[in-house]
Amino acid sequence: MPTKWAMPLKDCLSIEQSSPITFDCITARVYLEDYRKFMFMKWICTLLVLCLSTLSFGQKTDNSNSLSNSPFKDRLYTGGDLGLSLGNLTFVNVNPILGYMIDDELSAGVGLKYIYYRERYPEYNWEYSNSMFGGSIFARYLIGDSFIAHAELETMNAEVRPFLSTTLTRKWVPVGLLGGGYRQGVGNTYFQILVLYDAINDRDSPYRSEYLFGPSNLPIIIRGGLILGIGN
Repeated sequence: MPTKWAMPLKDCLSIEQSSPITFDCITARVYLEDYRKFMFMKWICTLLVLCLSTLSFGQKTDNSNSLSNSPFKDRLYTGGDLGLSLGNLTFVNVNPILGYMIDDELSAGVGLKYIYYRERYPEYNWEYSNSMFGGSIFARYLIGDSFIAHAELETMNAEVRPFLSTTLTRKWVPVGLLGGGYRQGVGNTYFQILVLYDAINDRDSPYRSEYLFGPSNLPIIIRGGLILGIGN
């Protein structure tokens, strides 16, 4: 009898959850999920590059750009967000960024990320901890004076349990964030809050504990932080 892997792929993917599924069919689903995430990362990287290239070229012929004669340093900004939670559940989040204003509305930049997560239950003599690190590239567009459209591609190195495995291993996990937010500030210093949707939603995402509606629901993340202009 042929295995599920030998069946047409559409039949393997359409098997109802209540039906028995062989190991080969589960493996096919895992590979397809990884391929989908790879294609999404490729798509969003291409989109970011095309968007930034097009708008950067347009900036050269746009005399209305007030930053056209500004020195490089005056176009830079930094900031990020910090998070800290202590107790039986400890969560430390450090996320510095460095951005560059391409014109008055569009900017792009890079970020670094470190997360420390620990669960501890002394009554059961049980403890688990995980240190995660990575980086990101992002682009954002200012709408009016206060609203922000944001896109970010991030990758995090985390300790995970592979599918159908009983052991832990370290893995680079992709995160694709799309969304927007609001900023308010004085001078070149702003406080911002972002509502972001993880379009990749990897099963090993380090942000599952931060999902607004819980780890098994919509992958929506809330971030808040400061933005500081480096120039005058």
